[in-house]
Amino acid sequence: MKKILLVLAAVISMQVANAQQQVKSIAAAKASVEAAQKAADDAKKATKVNTWMKLGSTLMDAYYAPQGNAWIGASAQDLMLVMGNEKPSSEEAVVISGQQFTKQVYDTRNYYFNQNGQLQMIEVTAPVVENALDKALAAYTKAYEVDAKHSKAKDIAEAVKNIGQKYTDEAYNAYTFGNYAKASEFFQKAAEASSAVPGIQVDTNAIYNAAFTAYMVGDYDRAKTWFEKSIGAGYDGENGEAYAKLADIAEKAGDIEKSKGILEKAFIVFKLGSYSRNLRNELKKSRKVFFWDCGIRNYVLGDWRPIAQRGTDEAGHLWENWFISERRKRLLSDKPETRMFFWRTAQRQEVDLVEESASGLKAFEVKWNPAKAGGSICQTFRNAYPRAECIGVSPLNCPEHLLRTV
Repeated sequence: MKKILLVLAAVISMQVANAQQQVKSIAAAKASVEAAQKAADDAKKATKVNTWMKLGSTLMDAYYAPQGNAWIGASAQDLMLVMGNEKPSSEEAVVISGQQFTKQVYDTRNYYFNQNGQLQMIEVTAPVVENALDKALAAYTKAYEVDAKHSKAKDIAEAVKNIGQKYTDEAYNAYTFGNYAKASEFFQKAAEASSAVPGIQVDTNAIYNAAFTAYMVGDYDRAKTWFEKSIGAGYDGENGEAYAKLADIAEKAGDIEKSKGILEKAFIVFKLGSYSRNLRNELKKSRKVFFWDCGIRNYVLGDWRPIAQRGTDEAGHLWENWFISERRKRLLSDKPETRMFFWRTAQRQEVDLVEESASGLKAFEVKWNPAKAGGSICQTFRNAYPRAECIGVSPLNCPEHLLRTV
């Protein structure tokens, strides 16, 4: 099932060019990190907040240095003006995730320009310091620990927030390159950075995307953890998708009842119990599950074809789900005391929908094919409940059962 990561796509499409900044040379960045690290290794200096602030700052300089004096959104002509004599060693057209890019190769990085001629991705190939973001985050976290009076708390929070944003940028790049596992790792780091020190707003997009990308590569334990964190942080994705994924993970683990329970809790599905009042062979504990929104049903099944292009059975199931869900919504509005069921015997004789209210009993047989709707309520049900009003519903007559007063 193909799924577009909507949150990712929306954020990527809305990227705004970053302010141009001058980066340190590779040699200068490396020397600064070595000096700052030497100070941090000194027992006396390690007790001072500025020591760790300096280390974090130099590590971020080292992170930027191999990227060159470039910024997202710049054109090749912009970069020619600021980079002087530094020229790419090669240039070629490449296709990444179905998108056409122009790739420029430099000693320490690759630039990827989109079809609009704007720099969209920077891929560092020769970092000054391995895992510079991780080490910078650790340095700023240590700075917060030794800052007993929290005199630098605001500066530290801003620096850590920036690191989280860089993790997110790395995640977008990894996602575009098709490395979803790596993207998930970076999203997780971005999420964790947002809770590393006080004063930073929780990054719910990073939390959710860490889960979604983990799900994409089949890492269901991690996906479950981060989907639950996302819901706990108040974000359940588009149309409650986090719940749908948790339900799918439960189903993949063989826990069908838990899967249904998750969907019902999230108001993605509802259950109808079996109606039983008379016959010994009526099913008494069975349940049928329906989606409140057939669009979510289509998504779960990965089937977006018009109903007329689906097979007879699937068209019938979709039509039944749609009518019963719309009927339930109408009853909840107009006659909330009405109880809804389905009816089935051990011999698999069935009525799609049974409604019980003070005004009596109604039975609906819901058919996509109008020719099969008339008089289709089984005789066994009619004999057991002779006073029930029996109705055949098809696309031809469904409006009168949804639009008029019920």
